[in-house]
Amino acid sequence: MSGSHNEGPRLCRGIVTAFDLFFRATHHQPYGDKQKKHILDCLVLSARKVLASTGAKARDQLVAATFVELTNSGFYWMSEGKLLELPRGSAMLHAPLCPDDLIRTARQLDCGNSAGEYLETVGRLLTRLIFWNADDSGANDTVGDDLYRLYQSGMFFDSRFNSEGYVRQVIAGWDAQPQNTYEYLLKRMVPNLRVPAPAECLKHNFDGMLAFLGDDAIPQEVRNSVVGFVLDDIFKCTKQSGITSAIYPSETIEVSGMRNGSRPLHVSEIGAAYAEIIRAARHTQKQVLL
Repeated sequence: MSGSHNEGPRLCRGIVTAFDLFFRATHHQPYGDKQKKHILDCLVLSARKVLASTGAKARDQLVAATFVELTNSGFYWMSEGKLLELPRGSAMLHAPLCPDDLIRTARQLDCGNSAGEYLETVGRLLTRLIFWNADDSGANDTVGDDLYRLYQSGMFFDSRFNSEGYVRQVIAGWDAQPQNTYEYLLKRMVPNLRVPAPAECLKHNFDGMLAFLGDDAIPQEVRNSVVGFVLDDIFKCTKQSGITSAIYPSETIEVSGMRNGSRPLHVSEIGAAYAEIIRAARHTQKQVLL
């Protein structure tokens, strides 16, 4: 692999990231090599245990490669409360424990160890990569831009041009929540301002992926490695900011405040757009086969 992705994550170059700041605030120590080693030890021991108990076929199905790609977004939160905000940047390429950082850390841990178990295990776990674009209406990055960015980083394996790449299969996706939240907030603050609805942004992101797949400047082997497109949180209850899923249940709220989801199920505007995308993609695929 070549290019700026080999320079190391920002944390390793002495620049404190939002990830590190939040870790310091909650754990009262910086996030460093000790914590990374603990994560990789867990991955190696898990793979080793599955291999011993179930066999190589099951071990080879293990995937530890789901990431959020924040790109140019300046605002994002995770519902678990672990991460409230990140500055503009790419979590896929620069944050601690991003794919390249996992590979670098594995190589460091394998130094002096001829077995090379860390790199072999981490490389196997990163063979399949699943990621979500988490940009909002304030940024122009789409899933297609993410794919170009990851391709240029050298992650994708290509038998002719990049045998050092470790990603052989990619499922790209888009997260409706940031756009849904922006639409909700801006409609309350500036009612007359037109904000793209999540359904519109979903199609924009899918079109971005199609542009990447149709780019003859990208090796065909790399394009063939992109095997799917997913919508994050396809089934979820309604939120204060509105609907962020394709399908949502009918809800009742008890006196205690507990929310109960049940039938009938409803298809949201995002869900209808997603179904249209799927039908169009299947039709195109049939036309190609014919």
